[in-house]
Amino acid sequence: MIQSIALLYQQAMHAKCAGQPRDVREYHVRLAAGIVERDFYSIEHICNGLNQVGKDTFCLVTGLTLPRAQGASREALREWCGVKELDDKIMAANNRLLTAHKSAESIFKENTPSIIEMIEGWYNAGFVELISMNKRTYLANRAKTQGQDLSTRGLHAAKFRPYLEAYLELQALRIQNGEITEPVFVTATPVAEPEPQPVAERAQQYSVPEQQGFEF
Repeated sequence: MIQSIALLYQQAMHAKCAGQPRDVREYHVRLAAGIVERDFYSIEHICNGLNQVGKDTFCLVTGLTLPRAQGASREALREWCGVKELDDKIMAANNRLLTAHKSAESIFKENTPSIIEMIEGWYNAGFVELISMNKRTYLANRAKTQGQDLSTRGLHAAKFRPYLEAYLELQALRIQNGEITEPVFVTATPVAEPEPQPVAERAQQYSVPEQQGFEF
């Protein structure tokens, strides 16, 4: 089946496009395999308007008529391949996050892992939404009662904001898909001072950094 479709695609390309080879090439087989396997992401390029022969071959083989408009054509192909809309959005969000990660690496170099760890730490602490207030930007908890001040001088938040936005978008979609649950912000409860003890009986004390936040 794959070889038959590949041959059909090659013959159509050779007949309609000047300079095309007379024999089946690897890219002919790739498209044919994608059609047979309903591999959406390996054949979605036929919807971009740049490969009408590939699109025509798909329609001829499957009997499905794809709309002329690029967006509508892609949606029809996605449904035919059995890819859920939410899964497609998650895939796109993952790609945007990868792009933002590469951009962050070009700016922060070896400090990139620390920036990502900081962002993930904020998110896991319940700071899950970007908001603006009084000409400043905050990464706030869902109730908008506390947040991280991203306008703080020296933080350089504008440089990692594309990664932060892509990360929040992906996490929101994963929540919608039931993969994760949104972290809940919990206000730290003050700890009562212990009763004074004789010096010899005091246990060694360690200080834990307070959770950073901005109340507004």
